[in-house]
Amino acid sequence: MKKHYWTWPIATYLFLGGLGGGILLMTIILDLAFGVGETLPMGVLVAIACLGIGCGLLIFELGQPKLA
Repeated sequence: MKKHYWTWPIATYLFLGGLGGGILLMTIILDLAFGVGETLPMGVLVAIACLGIGCGLLIFELGQPKLA
C-alpha cells in the first residue's frame, strides 16, 4: 500500500489560503464594527498577497504531475 504524503507546497498554499481568508474576514469585521479606516487597505493588501502566493504555489503544484 502506497502512502500519500504532502510536500511543502501543498501545506504552504493551504496555510496561506486560510491565513489570507482569515485576515480578509477579520479586516472586514473590524472595519464594520469599529469603523477604523486605516486597517482596511493594509489588511486587504496583506490578504491579497497571501492568497496570490498561495495560488501561485497551487498552480506550481498542479503543473507537476506525479508519475506512478
